[in-house]
Amino acid sequence: MTDMHKAEAVIDMNSAQYKDDSLKKAMRQSVLMKHGVTQAQFDTTLVWYGHHAKQYDELYDEIVARLEDESRELSNVKSPVMREGMPQVKRYPSAGDSADIWSKRRVWTISNEGINDNTIRFDFATQSDNQNGDRYQLSFKFTNSSNNDIEVYLGADYYDGTLSYIHRLSGLEGVNRYVLQGDSTKKIKRVYGYIKANPGDGDVCFIDSLQLLRTRFNSSLYGVFRNQKWVGPHYLDPEYRTLVDANRKKQQAEEAAAEAEEKKQAEIDAQRRVQRRNYRVRPQEDVEADSLG
Repeated sequence: MTDMHKAEAVIDMNSAQYKDDSLKKAMRQSVLMKHGVTQAQFDTTLVWYGHHAKQYDELYDEIVARLEDESRELSNVKSPVMREGMPQVKRYPSAGDSADIWSKRRVWTISNEGINDNTIRFDFATQSDNQNGDRYQLSFKFTNSSNNDIEVYLGADYYDGTLSYIHRLSGLEGVNRYVLQGDSTKKIKRVYGYIKANPGDGDVCFIDSLQLLRTRFNSSLYGVFRNQKWVGPHYLDPEYRTLVDANRKKQQAEEAAAEAEEKKQAEIDAQRRVQRRNYRVRPQEDVEADSLG
């Protein structure tokens, strides 16, 4: 299972190279062959663990511990950890422009049998180094679901009382990603939401590899909100409105300047290509005459 997680990570991080399902299957089969296990044996084992939640949690604790040990060996850095409930989970420190602020359990077993709540709720305060326009990407792996019935809400509160959020009523078997774009003129105070899965009666699904990754403002990505909703008080301070308008005009001006520069450079390149082509096709006697003055 540990090696299978590594294989899935390779596939996820190199999606362009693994567009073909046959390549993904070959990667997974290589892991099974390494351990002398057939696909049928592997699937049967997963079904058994799906009906034994406690043993599954214990198994995943061991898998997470192994992956973290290997990660520390590779990076030679002792990363801080936080404990919530039974499992010990890794908390990535804020380093550079990207940071994972998820501090809850990263592995969850969900059923509709009343044993476990089928909703994962979270509420995180932003870190002290947050900036205007920060983006937050919630990602996780969703497996063993027969109906892919999952609901996701990801919201952010700002210091001025406004908020923005995304709400999805569908998911995918495999890796799911949801991006919340922060307003470029102000800082986010807290990020919160929930993930709700609805497996069929008697079924168990798994959500693991949970991450809430913060990245910095990117002008090329800003404006692509994917049905993101924005909510604010009925009255916004005029100074804030002016700041928003100024930021939008500045962004539009920068984009227009970049487009004009690109167009100008394209014209220069075209002229140079014409000059080089004309020089190559000139008769040899004209070239010699020019060299003699």
